[in-house]
Amino acid sequence: MIFGMSITASAAVTDVKQTAGTSGSVTVTWNKGDGEYYYKLYYSTSENGEYVSGTKSDFYNYTNTGSIANLKAGTIYYVKVASYNKNDDKLYEMSAPIQVVTALKV
Repeated sequence: MIFGMSITASAAVTDVKQTAGTSGSVTVTWNKGDGEYYYKLYYSTSENGEYVSGTKSDFYNYTNTGSIANLKAGTIYYVKVASYNKNDDKLYEMSAPIQVVTALKV
């Protein structure tokens, strides 16, 4: 405690952005929160639609970059990053969605 206040680590995910994209995948980065958290990517074709898990290997331990594969070329998707507590695998927080796009096939 400092000055009668407790300090709690934040798992807040901020500044999510697309950094790469192919005709079948997107890569996003984010600023990760403090503490020991895993991150998982979710995507949807509609901002307010149902979000599904990105890939089978979508937990990123202590990192701030992730990719979603097997997407349709030239399509707009919405991506959220979820932080999970390392100790009990419970969802801690979900980021706001960002719009991403896959490249057109050439």
